[in-house]
Amino acid sequence: MLNLASGDSEFQIGNKGGTFVIATGKNGEKDRLVIDPKGDVAFNVPNLHANSLTSDSHLAVNGVPQWRVAVYDDYSAPSGSSHFGAPL
Repeated sequence: MLNLASGDSEFQIGNKGGTFVIATGKNGEKDRLVIDPKGDVAFNVPNLHANSLTSDSHLAVNGVPQWRVAVYDDYSAPSGSSHFGAPL
């Protein structure tokens, strides 16, 4: 693992048993980002802020599957246009 530190913040980046991990804490005890060999990504953080999240299969929050918005407005198209989504 590569250790990075600045002030009181410490991070470790590297491979843990075949899984890519970004961890926090002196000994990397809290895995914050995990990417397994299948390509599944897990964020273990209290809050995640993003402009967009995309998944080829599914998205779960605290183990609960999430769904795409069923219909959303496209403000760049003529008035009344909409798109239909599908489950992730």
